[in-house]
Amino acid sequence: MPAVLARKSVNRKLRKRLKAKHVKTLHMLRGVARQIDDKAKVAARVAAAHVEANDLTRAQAEVALLATGVMGLLLLSFRRLAHWSWSTTVEAFAREVPREPLFELAQQQEPAPGDEPEPPPADDDDPGLDVELMTLAAWTAFLAGGLFAQPRPEQVNRIIYAPVEGVRWPDRLKAWQRRSELQMGQTAFSRALQVRQGILTREALQRAILLDMAPMVLAAQRIAEHEGLRIAEAIQRAGYARLGPLLAGVMILNPVLFNPSHNARPSHRRRAGTIYWTEPGRQPNIVDMPLVPDEPNCYCWDAPVLALELA
Repeated sequence: MPAVLARKSVNRKLRKRLKAKHVKTLHMLRGVARQIDDKAKVAARVAAAHVEANDLTRAQAEVALLATGVMGLLLLSFRRLAHWSWSTTVEAFAREVPREPLFELAQQQEPAPGDEPEPPPADDDDPGLDVELMTLAAWTAFLAGGLFAQPRPEQVNRIIYAPVEGVRWPDRLKAWQRRSELQMGQTAFSRALQVRQGILTREALQRAILLDMAPMVLAAQRIAEHEGLRIAEAIQRAGYARLGPLLAGVMILNPVLFNPSHNARPSHRRRAGTIYWTEPGRQPNIVDMPLVPDEPNCYCWDAPVLALELA
């Protein structure tokens, strides 16, 4: 592996671009959280109508329907996020990494079985491909079609469903669903009685039921943010692995590096800016690097540190 680090401008530009990607990812996931909240409000309105009609079983079943809808929304959002994370990572490499080293890596890459391209016709007058003359769009497409090829569906599924502390996110959501159904079952009768006695208005009933659903809704929103960030980072880090000898290490970043007053865990504050090296034996080493976010409400992300020989 080349020992000389790339010009600081390259790594700095990459970090800046991936920071913007991280912020955009958070924005997208908070949009998913708002969709979950909207679904919960609709479910509370329907459940309130069942309680008013004294159909408590259907009111309780509305929690299960909400959980099913939220699970579908999360899965769809995670798949879209995985694709978006891959495409924006490729774009960052295309824009900021010098082309010639990436082109050499692409030439050395062995195609997957069944993906071998047809050999081009012989042409003694062909000067070869000049990557420096390619448009950014053409260069990005070249990288996306080879060196940084889109992850296969089974690879994406493994990332999406990877267990965290031994538990997959659908199982955590189902656990909250069961608790919320139990809560609804315990309170639906008393809510119906309060409606008949005139203690609760329709609007107050909807708010009360929404409050009963709140634990599951909040759990789903936490899952959306934490798992979404994890999936985006895992897809991004898979792209780093394709850099081969160009990758000197990976740096963990945290908002505290840009805003010292940011509320970060002491351990996350200490590790911010740490580089985990790819060189065997060099510490800290990439094999010991955690996949961030690695704790609830963790807003760490990472960026590659490139190793290129200076001209």
